[in-house]
Amino acid sequence: MNSVSVFAKTDVGRVRKGNEDNFLVVDTTSEQADSLPEIREINLMGNNNFFMVADGMGGPAAGEVASLLAVNTVLKETKNKIGDNETSFVSKIEDLLQKANIAVFENAQRHPELKGMGTTGTLAGILNNKLFIGQVGDSRAYIIRNDTIIQITKDQSYVGQLVKSGIITEEAAENHPQKSLILQALGTQPTLKVAITSSKLCKGDYLLICSDGLSGLVTKEEMKEVIQSSDDIASASEQLVDYSNKNGGHDNITLIIIHFASDRLSSPSNKESVDFKIISEYIPFIKPSP
Repeated sequence: MNSVSVFAKTDVGRVRKGNEDNFLVVDTTSEQADSLPEIREINLMGNNNFFMVADGMGGPAAGEVASLLAVNTVLKETKNKIGDNETSFVSKIEDLLQKANIAVFENAQRHPELKGMGTTGTLAGILNNKLFIGQVGDSRAYIIRNDTIIQITKDQSYVGQLVKSGIITEEAAENHPQKSLILQALGTQPTLKVAITSSKLCKGDYLLICSDGLSGLVTKEEMKEVIQSSDDIASASEQLVDYSNKNGGHDNITLIIIHFASDRLSSPSNKESVDFKIISEYIPFIKPSP
């Protein structure tokens, strides 16, 4: 078996009037529906397997425009030829997010009523049994392996920099009053810095990509427990959205879960941890203060 299973879902939550989140799964965006109609099987043999979560900002209308434009731009650009070596693949992930940035930025310039709109963009691509993540903003990616869950992205946020600098702990960051303040987003400036990481995939791994409507209300240990104990990734997605809504549902909730059960992947040892390589890093031009 050379395929992996994927499911995606977005939900407005319990407070917001509109949904400013969007997702992309290979050739489908949430413009068509709030979730995939069923669990999809994706063949690992190709190099055109991309998955993205975008969390818009700038108001109900503008945020939705930004995130949808971002995922649709990436979808359009993935129809072009993509290199089959790691160097060109990494360049493609960078290029996809840069083009999404320009598309959103130029759209805001043409429409003054959309000024200030932007969106996060966390984009996953798979090549030769390796995972590559490009990130702008604070939508997160986690890998679940054995009995551990590891966040393989770093929040490009003010609070994220406080944690990185050792000024506050990760626990304190969860309740910080400025935890939603991100330092860069697609569409807010003509150029940006894409952070890219890579990680070896193992048979049985789960990849979770989500907006902060999930990660801000459900702990990573709860995420792991739900995903590993559910009958399938569709029911896991439903449960995680329910958890977020029961905990307040104050933001839109979007997630993609991919289960790597392919026989092309090697099985991890009982103690094999998730290691990831930082290919490029976002370093803000600010010095955080308490």
